[in-house]
Amino acid sequence: MQGRMWGRRAGSLLLIAVIGPLLAACTLAPGGLTSTYQCADWADLSDPQLAFDTADAVVIGTPAASHATVPMLGVDAAVHEVSVRDVLKGDVAPDSTIEVASTPASCGDGEPYPDGDPLGEETELLLYLTTPSALGVRGLVNPDQGAVPVPDAGDLPSAG
Repeated sequence: MQGRMWGRRAGSLLLIAVIGPLLAACTLAPGGLTSTYQCADWADLSDPQLAFDTADAVVIGTPAASHATVPMLGVDAAVHEVSVRDVLKGDVAPDSTIEVASTPASCGDGEPYPDGDPLGEETELLLYLTTPSALGVRGLVNPDQGAVPVPDAGDLPSAG
C-alpha cells in the first residue's frame, strides 16, 4: 500500500514538473491565451557571396504591392507576389511568380518594418530567400540584406 501511494505522488510531481513550465510559457490575457516567441538576432549578410551561400534560393525579381500577411516572429509579415526574371540559385522557375514574405526587422509588439517594408517598392531587386514555409511562402534571409538593389552583371554572386 505504501508503494502505491508513493508511486501516485511521484507521478503527480512528475506531471507538475512537465506541465508547469508549459503553463508558464503562456499567459492568460483578456483575449485568452497568448503565444510566446523569441526575437531573432540576425546574422550579418552584408557580403553578397555570404548571403548567396546562406540563401536557399537567389532570384532577381520585382515585388508587387502586399496582398496578404502571414504570422512571423509574433507580427503580421507582409506577403508580396514577386515576378521572377532570373534565378541564380534554387528551385524557382524563371519567369514565374512566387510568394515572398518580408521578414520583419522586429518582433512582438514592435513595428515590423521600422525602416520600411524591404519589398515595399515595386522595383527590381536581388532577393536572398529561404525555403517555402508550410504555407508555400518564402521569406527573406534577413530583413536588412535579404532584398537589395540588383548589382551590375559582373558583380552578381554565384555558386562557384
